This record gives sequence, C-alpha cells and structure tokens, in this order.
Amino acid sequence: MYQTMTIIEQLQLDRYLAVGKRLIWIDMAKALAILSVVVGHTYLYGNPILSFVMSFHIPLFFVLSGYTFNVQKFNKAKLVKRIVFPYISICVFLGILSLIHNGSNGLVSFLLSVVWGSGGTVDCFDIPGIGLAWFLLALYFSKVIFANIEAFFLNFSINCFLKLLLYIIISYLSFLGSSYLVLPFALSQALVSLPYLCLGQLCREIDFSELKRTKFPVIFIALTIWVIGLYKGVFFSIGNLFHVGSLAFGLLMTLSSSFVLLLFFSSFERVFSLSKLFTLISELGKNSLLLLCLHQVESAFINWSTVEFISLGVFSFLVSGVIHLMLVVSMYVLIRLSAPALSRTGL
Repeated sequence: MYQTMTIIEQLQLDRYLAVGKRLIWIDMAKALAILSVVVGHTYLYGNPILSFVMSFHIPLFFVLSGYTFNVQKFNKAKLVKRIVFPYISICVFLGILSLIHNGSNGLVSFLLSVVWGSGGTVDCFDIPGIGLAWFLLALYFSKVIFANIEAFFLNFSINCFLKLLLYIIISYLSFLGSSYLVLPFALSQALVSLPYLCLGQLCREIDFSELKRTKFPVIFIALTIWVIGLYKGVFFSIGNLFHVGSLAFGLLMTLSSSFVLLLFFSSFERVFSLSKLFTLISELGKNSLLLLCLHQVESAFINWSTVEFISLGVFSFLVSGVIHLMLVVSMYVLIRLSAPALSRTGL
C-alpha cells in the first residue's frame, strides 16, 4: 500500500502554501514547463520538438497546481487576483492591438474570443482563439470546479484512485463533447484539466520515497506509455482541444509524462538546493505567470513559426527555439531589474 506523506514532508508543503517557503523542485518543474511552452510555440504541428514538449508542458502545470492545492485553504478571491486579473490585463493589451490593426471591424469577434477564452479557433461558432491566455482562465475555473468537487468528496470515504478514474472519465467526455460544443470561459479546457489536478493531489498524498523504492513498475509503465505515445505520434492539446491518434491514449500519455517528471524533480530536491544555477532557474518557475504574460506580449508581434534561418539548414529549427527562449528570458530579466515588484508573483 502507498503510505501517506511523512509529517516532515507535510510541514514542508504547508510552509510552501502558507508563508512562501517554496520547495525548489516545484519551481524547477514549473521552469521546465514554462520554458517548454515558449519553445513549443516556436514550431508548427508536425515538428518533433513541438510533439515532445506538448506531451507534458501544460499537463505538468496542472499537476503541479494540484500538488500544491488544499481544498480547506482554497481562497477564490486570492485566485481571482492572481489569475483572472492577469487574464483581463492581457485581453486589454490584445484588444488595443486589435483596434490599432482592425479598427472597430473586429471588435465583436475579439470580445467573443475573450469570453470563450479558447486556445484555438472555436469551430462550432467560428470564434478566434485568445491565444496563450486561455491557460489562465482554464486554470482558474479548473481550480474552482475541483475545489467544489473535492469539498463534496470530503463527506464520503472515496479511494483516491477511484477519484482519479472519475476525473479521467469527465475529462474524456468533455474532450469528446468539445467536437460539438466548446463552452465559454475556457470551461471545456477546465473540465479536461481536472484529472491532472487530481493526479497532483494524489502524488501529494502518497510517500514519494516509498513509491520509488517499492513501486518501480508503476514508474516504468508510466515512462513506457509516454515513450510509446511519442513514437506513435500521439498529439494532445488541451488549449486547442485537438488530438491526433487515440484520445484515451493521449490523455493517458500526458498524465504519465507529468507523473514521471514530478517524480524526477522531487527526487533531486537536495541537488537543486546546492547549486546557484538551479536557484536561478527556479526563479523562472517561481515567476512562471509573469513569463507567460511576457510570452503572450512578444508572440503578439512575432510569428515564430514563420521565422526561418535558411543559412543554417537543418539546424534552423533548433536555432529559432533557442533565440525565442533567449528573448523571453531577456524580457524577464529586464522586468526583474526595472520593476522588482512585478517579479514577486507566482503561478
């Protein structure tokens, strides 16, 4: 049987949640996720780098959010301030750009895209996507929905693995239903994201050290599912509600990849704490929300999927990804130096 978290581990996580004593491995994992988001938005569908990062980046964010989630300390007002306000700010910025480029002609279309908050075009209503900001709206509503369901489950004795299965079914049906109707306010994406939050909470409740010692087959199976999915070309996008290959396997692959990465980063907590380089990288994860907003700003001006470095031949797609990363990180450094207060937020 899986053991619950040790008292020391629980206290560490409570300090992370309550007084800002952050666990560096969580911020390292967030850094990987946000940097992978930037890299992924450099390429078009079919690129192997895009397929790889899409297999884990956004799912990992949701799993980490589930890991640090506490239904008894859930504060909707605080969540609005941290997530919804940045979404509104991004939409105001995009709205100004839309007025400059299109005048009032595209105003209705833009307002609909803000209301729907989808990562891609909503085909059933022909509403354009809002872009990267979809994640903020989906994260907010997924946490609200998750908090209410978990509060309901507190009245019953339900096995955590059974809960995960229920969330997977909800996610699967929501993804299928999005082929006919995409809900506004990124609610479709929020429902699809529920099992990732549940997986994060499940990982919080079990003892990682016990898992790694006695349950190696579980880790091996998860890693195998991830590799098979990549080999078979399975593609799963929560934001665009788009998949290639088996939907069920795509959901399973992204859950497996997030699980493997969560175990990996948690295993190197002490190593991360000993290096200043890792501490600097973890700052990116700590401020992943700010990086996401900066990424939205620069992507409004540059279509990276059309950038080509012809002189570098086969290495051009690698170079564009590196340059994209350097640009976003440089923007973050400038913000950090010029307005330190803006860099004190976390996702």
